[in-house]
Amino acid sequence: MRKYLVYTFAIWVLISCTDIKTSDPKPYFKIDGSSTVHPIVNLAKSKYEKVDDDHKNVINLSVSGTGGGFQALCEGKAEVANASRKITKSERRQCERNGVSILKIPIAMDGIAIVVHPGNNWVDYLSVNELRRLWQPIAERSLSKWSELRKGWPDRTIRIYGPGSASGTYDYFTRSILPDQQATRGDYMATEDDNFLVKGVANDSNSLGVFGLGYYQENFYQLKLVPIKNNTASKDISPVMPSLETVKNGTYQPLSRSLYIYVAQKAVLNPELREFIYFFLDNAPEIVREIGYVPQPSTFYSEAKEQLRMVTVSADSN
Repeated sequence: MRKYLVYTFAIWVLISCTDIKTSDPKPYFKIDGSSTVHPIVNLAKSKYEKVDDDHKNVINLSVSGTGGGFQALCEGKAEVANASRKITKSERRQCERNGVSILKIPIAMDGIAIVVHPGNNWVDYLSVNELRRLWQPIAERSLSKWSELRKGWPDRTIRIYGPGSASGTYDYFTRSILPDQQATRGDYMATEDDNFLVKGVANDSNSLGVFGLGYYQENFYQLKLVPIKNNTASKDISPVMPSLETVKNGTYQPLSRSLYIYVAQKAVLNPELREFIYFFLDNAPEIVREIGYVPQPSTFYSEAKEQLRMVTVSADSN
């Protein structure tokens, strides 16, 4: 009996090992980067997985900020980078040094929202000049109270909740508000987690928050949206409330922007990845609107699909 059990166990081990060796792990690809772009891609992923069970567990989606996404893409640790700004020259050089060629695909338009606590009854609008004074490095020592930002406002400490330095929102906001400076004040609650920023502002009566308009749309009942007066323009204009319409028609300036995915060209040859991106582009207007962003013109999505097609044609001809 004992010999029979040993023999049976040996056969079971052999079969198990054979199964392990012959069963290839399901291929997957990694998408990393912007917290602002994440909800769009996450919804695309969810819809894609519902089309066919074979699509499940194919996509590994994470958030490390736009800068982190570009780093992962250029180091070959991700096939796609979600980005709330364009790639910088230094980031592109890093990709080139590592032999990573990339495709830029615009997927949506967004605005950067300035928000305060809903109980704030003194902020009727903010000007770009006021945002500049508030955001510049010297403000750590010279501007900490609402009364110091505008005469007549309360003598209360301003607590700022904003994007971390690895975030594309941080980069874009800083370039828009402080075009001649690289640094900003550092004494604020900084994170790439937009949900944390929303909760921070919603629970702090003296708060001011900076994040993507899409996150405001999801949480409008907890926040007060602030109109922006672009007094850096050629002529003085009235404050403009950020909305899907003002982002689309270009009147919400200078805080409107495009959102992107950047794809490693070699990864496009992966049929799983290529199928997902085609699905995403075919359904982008619906997905983008559902999240609360503004779709790009339809020609942008058509041009992106043509880029993908040309990459595969070029590879097939070599």
